[in-house]
Amino acid sequence: MNNQQAGNEKRKQEAAKIWDARKAEIEWLYNDQEYSQANIATYFDVSLAAIQKVMKRLGIKPRPRANYGKRNGRYKDGSESTLYRQMIEKDKCSKCGATERLVIHHKNGNHLDNHLENLQVLCEGCHNRHHRNL
Repeated sequence: MNNQQAGNEKRKQEAAKIWDARKAEIEWLYNDQEYSQANIATYFDVSLAAIQKVMKRLGIKPRPRANYGKRNGRYKDGSESTLYRQMIEKDKCSKCGATERLVIHHKNGNHLDNHLENLQVLCEGCHNRHHRNL
């Protein structure tokens, strides 16, 4: 083993000692206090990449990036408010007449406004075109 490899190995062992001792604190911040990885990096005054590497080495699994549970805008009292999907019949796209891959579009952009006059049936293609043109 050359000097550079020996130095890398020594730094790796030193880092392991430091971070192994902080594993419980990192888990508490991340899982119980719901700190983001970026906030934990700031807390320990290291880069985001460094804390991601540390968490991976310590076996702390990252949370999904999607908005889930209370972070989801449609979350209400333990469930998502998706009742609007049953309020309107999805038979054909209101723009092109397609009958497959239909979605419900909220005309005013507010996904919590589920009044029938705000809902529109679109195929995925028309829906994607609509949002690209905004």
